[in-house]
Amino acid sequence: MQQRRRKIDGDVFFPVYKEFYLQGFSVRNHSDVHYDNTKRVLDRFTVYQNLTFTRLNEIQDLEFEEYIAQRQKDKYRDKPIKTVSLNNEIKILNTCFAKAGPKEPRGPARANYGFLQWPPFMNQLEEDELDPVAVTEDQIEMFSLAASFAKSPNIEGCTPAQFWRAALLLAIVTGLRRASLLAIERPSDEVLRGDKILILPGSKHKTKNSLRIPLGSDAVVDVLMDLPTKEGEPILPWKSSRTGKPMSHGHFSNTMAEIQREAGIPEDQRVLTKHFRSTSGTLIYEEFNEEMAKKWLGHSPTSKTFLKHYKAKRVSKKDRLASEFLGEYALPHVVTKPKLNLYGA
Repeated sequence: MQQRRRKIDGDVFFPVYKEFYLQGFSVRNHSDVHYDNTKRVLDRFTVYQNLTFTRLNEIQDLEFEEYIAQRQKDKYRDKPIKTVSLNNEIKILNTCFAKAGPKEPRGPARANYGFLQWPPFMNQLEEDELDPVAVTEDQIEMFSLAASFAKSPNIEGCTPAQFWRAALLLAIVTGLRRASLLAIERPSDEVLRGDKILILPGSKHKTKNSLRIPLGSDAVVDVLMDLPTKEGEPILPWKSSRTGKPMSHGHFSNTMAEIQREAGIPEDQRVLTKHFRSTSGTLIYEEFNEEMAKKWLGHSPTSKTFLKHYKAKRVSKKDRLASEFLGEYALPHVVTKPKLNLYGA
């Protein structure tokens, strides 16, 4: 590797550097998915910008901008590529070329190659902030019925439909993100049945704060108790029946989409995992208060996230009542034919 590294510089063709970068990338990263995604983006970048005979030091910011402009015209399943996906591609390109930049101390085995003095770079696109979605009771019922179409996971002692109905219930009751939802462990029967709580350690939570999550009714606990998991295992048995190893988060979301599609649920009525979390936060806020909603979602008391993404973008019951109050105040005094001739009208 050291001999090849001495031969590579900014005057080589980009495809040569790309393969060199991917070799080192495969050593540093253990995720096949991450490697495959990176290779796919770099290969597409090479083709779209016709870089087969372009030298590494000839690539400028303009190539990035032209590539993303072309990707914005592409479609996936007859829909434009999402901004978040384009930003992931920008991140991959920036990282690849930054690695070719001036050598800087970045920790063991993380130094740049020093092939370029000024690597090309592109700022990420501004992402549209989606309004929080609170799924309706009809949507919950439709998803529960659609679970009958599920073929995965097929674990002994748990049908796919049973798994997805338990996952649906647990996601709404806890408000956990997908990664935490699939990682939260089953406590002892004494804690689960007696205290009716689940415990998420800080190591498995985005904010690094541990959570103690109450489950409420015995009926919710009964659904979870029926799952064929043991104490200390993830309470949702999201694993391969063949290997016994956990399946990917992407497969979880893809399976959710597949069973709703096969059930014939209209696209605008389908639910995503993030919808369950926003449903929990929205309902807790509207039925109780903001402080409890923040605690439920694992936000710090001083966090502005709830204000920005929930309160400011969600028309609540209280908002509608306030609007009705103001309308009732003003309406009786709004007349279509004024009695007085004001200002010559």
